[in-house]
Parts: sequence; C-alpha cells; structure tokens
Amino acid sequence: MKVLVVSHDATRTGAPILLLNTLEEMKRRYPLDLQILLKNGGELLSRFQRLGETYLLDWGYSFLPQGGIARLSPLLGFFGQKRPDLVYANTMTCGEVLSWLAPLKIPVAVHVHELEFAIDCTVSSPSLETTLREGLAFIAVSRAVQETLVRRYSLPPERVHLVYGAVPDDSLEGRLRVGEIRKAVREELGVGEETLLVGGSGSFAWHKAPDLFVQMAQKVLSQRAGKVLFLWVGGDLESQAYAQIQHDVERLGIGEAIRFLGTTDRAQRYLGACDLFAMVSREDSFPLVVLEAASHGVPMVCFRGSGGACEFADQGAGVSVPYLDLDSFSQEVVGFLDDPKRREEAGERARRIVERDHTLSSCAAKVYGVLQAACREGKERVSLRELLSLYAQEEDPKACGEMERELLDRWQREGAVGALYNFASFLAKRGERGVSQGLFLFIAKTWPEKEPGLAAKAWYKLSETEEEAWRRREYLERCLQLLPEHGLAKERLQSLNPPAAKGGGR
Repeated sequence: MKVLVVSHDATRTGAPILLLNTLEEMKRRYPLDLQILLKNGGELLSRFQRLGETYLLDWGYSFLPQGGIARLSPLLGFFGQKRPDLVYANTMTCGEVLSWLAPLKIPVAVHVHELEFAIDCTVSSPSLETTLREGLAFIAVSRAVQETLVRRYSLPPERVHLVYGAVPDDSLEGRLRVGEIRKAVREELGVGEETLLVGGSGSFAWHKAPDLFVQMAQKVLSQRAGKVLFLWVGGDLESQAYAQIQHDVERLGIGEAIRFLGTTDRAQRYLGACDLFAMVSREDSFPLVVLEAASHGVPMVCFRGSGGACEFADQGAGVSVPYLDLDSFSQEVVGFLDDPKRREEAGERARRIVERDHTLSSCAAKVYGVLQAACREGKERVSLRELLSLYAQEEDPKACGEMERELLDRWQREGAVGALYNFASFLAKRGERGVSQGLFLFIAKTWPEKEPGLAAKAWYKLSETEEEAWRRREYLERCLQLLPEHGLAKERLQSLNPPAAKGGGR
C-alpha cells in the first residue's frame, strides 16, 4: 500500500512521536511505501526522512499563505504522477493540504489527537470543514476524542475508530532498570534517594496548565514536610510563557522545590524516575507521557473532564479528581507520597495496563487495519470512469497490475460493461493483445442479451486482431447477428476469401 503521510510538524511532541513510532512499526510489519509531507519541520525531521521521501512545506503556524496553492502546484503534479493509495493525515490541522490534494481523489484517513478547545484554537472553519468532508475514516486516540467527533461534529460512529496511543514494545523492558534510572536521575538532579519526585509534562500552553502545576506544588509543599521535588518536562525555556511561570514560582517561594527541564529527548527517562505523575492539563486528548510514565510503574493523578487521561487512571492506574479542584488534587498527591504501598500497587496496575492495551505492535496493527479499510472504501467511491483515467496515466507496472485486478473485480460486481469495453480498447491500443482479446471475448460471450450492441462491437474488435481468416469470418458473422447494421463488419466480411476448413471455433 502506497501512503502519503501528512503531518503538521516534526516537533518532539506527542502527536508526531506517536505517528513516527506507529509508522516505523508498520513498515517493519507490513508492505508499506511511504511519502511524507510536513507542513513544518522540527527536531524529529530526520526520523521522518528515514521512512521515505519527505517534503517540507514550511508554512509556519498560520493558515495557508497567500498564493500557497499556486506555489505548490508542481508538487501536486508530482503526487499525481506518483499516486498514493491513501492519504494519512496526522491531527485535524491538515485541512488546507487535504483541500489542495482533493482533485486527486485519493481516499483520506485522519488520526485525531485533539479535543474541542484545541480544534477551535488551531483549525480554521474552512480547514475543519474540508477535513470532515474528505476523511473516510477517523482514528481517535481516546474515547473522549471519539465522543467529541460524533457528538460535536456529527460524524457517523462507524467512521470513528478508537485506537489508544502506545509506547514502543522495547521501552517496556525499561521497567527492569527502574532502580538504575531512579538512582541516575537523582544523582543528575543533585538530590538524595529519599527525595520523592512528582512529574509533569507538556509545553507551556494554557491547556497543558503548567501554572496549575506550580499552584499544586505549592499546596503539596505546604501540607507535607518530607523532601519532594517537582519536575516539569517539556516547553521552551526561552519563551515568554516560561518567564511568566517563573514569576509565579519566585513569588510563591518554591524555586528550590521545582525544576523545569525544557524539551528533551530523555523525557521518558525523567518520567520513569518519578514516584508520581501529575497530569494537570485542562484539556488533553490522551497524552503519550501518561503511558511513558505508566510503563515504568508510575501512577498518576488527573482532572476528570479534561480528556482521555482519566480513562486510564480510572482503571486503577491512579485517581481522577473533579475538574480544576486543586485542593482535591494536592490531597491525592500527598496521599500517594505518604503511602508507598499505594503508590506501588497503583504503579504496578498502570504498568500491566500498558503491557495489555498499549503496546506499539497492537496499536500499529489496528491503525494499519483502519488504513486498509479506508483505502478499499476509497476505491469503491471512485467511479469506474475515474479509475480508468487514473489507470491510463499510471506508469508503474506493479501499480498497473493492482489497478487491473481492481477494475476487473469492480466490473464483475457492478456489471459496467461499457467501462470494461473501453478498458479493453485501451489495452488493445497499448499493444497488450492477449489481455484485450480475453476481455473482448468475455464481453462478447457474457452480455449478448443485455448489451447486444457492445457484445457485437467486442466480436468486431476480436476480428481485427485475429490472424486466422476462418476465425475472423466467424467473429464478424457473430457481430452481424447481434448488430446487422454494422457497416464495417459487412465490408470486412465481404472482403474475406471463402473460409478454409474449420478445426473448431472458440
């Protein structure tokens, strides 16, 4: 299957990381030929480039720039020549690209990582309408996302497939080294083994709520005398948002008890060393960091109504509290920190849930199944006339063979004899005598009653390529039996010499 992957960027954030992990796993397991189109770059660009031909549009984070379609027209022609079977769009922010690709009539599957607020803030109305219209299948990373797509955007439930995020299978082996990781991270941070670590993660965006993480930390520190260090993994340490957060940290006087590590390729290592994960997001579909922490046996606390995290926590992998109730949140954090047995039991349940439901091999298999089904449905939606046109432009012999099988299957199911006749004529012009003769013979013998005119023309076409005179005569006679007014058949029959003794007809 040839797939054109479209992603908003290649940053070290949850959606691109999950996409890369899934693509790498699918390429290991299934026959997959990838082309990749990125709206923007990022730290993970080289990983995308290793998977296939990668094209970087560099649009920035604004909507489609002035003149963008004209600027990209040559690339559209390129994808038309190297026609993929499917477009796989990562996130709901790819509508402009899908609109641009729409003339190619390639089926589209969309992997959705956003909830309502994120979609409202990052996706224009025209872009959203295009994505909802073009998508044949939608992959939701949590039940919260699935319900949003059905309830708010009125997508048919059968088009929205729930596939939870996952961590690489080999990362699960890291739990065997949790003790080593805990010790090494504490040495790096300059704290003793008796210090408990509470992790948080994300950018410094409002919905990730680093401000609530700071407030929660202050509440916990005011309730508990033991040594605790709060770690936030992710975010731009040069940004104004970080300066604003530091303003609060300084005013609260908790600077020695909280660290911001910024964006790092060692996020999982830091999270795996924590004793508890504090998921403070106001809205988050199902952040990958939840699974990364859980795979190391780290339980969590989160807000109900914030997204998919509580779907995980409420299975016994932690606890959820009322939305934005920081008092309840901090009380649960203190409860976990003061109860090692509770932490260990919840952490072990979290680890087992990841092993059972969130392995990358399982996730990749489910995603590949959705992509295959969308590809099949897309082919069904393309008319036979359009499919013939695409076949006529295809230059890859392997792709031609696949399309020929698809065409024959469609004709047999739909009984579209006119399209089949055109296809056979096209093959004859291209010099593929054997296949075209077989198709003409199939038409002539299958549709003499329902389509006598086309069956007669098929007999005539057979007579044009037949070398033996007696067979040419037989085909022309059959043509005239069905279509007596066929002038060319009459002329050719009259020009033939009397037939030789027959050795049998077809």
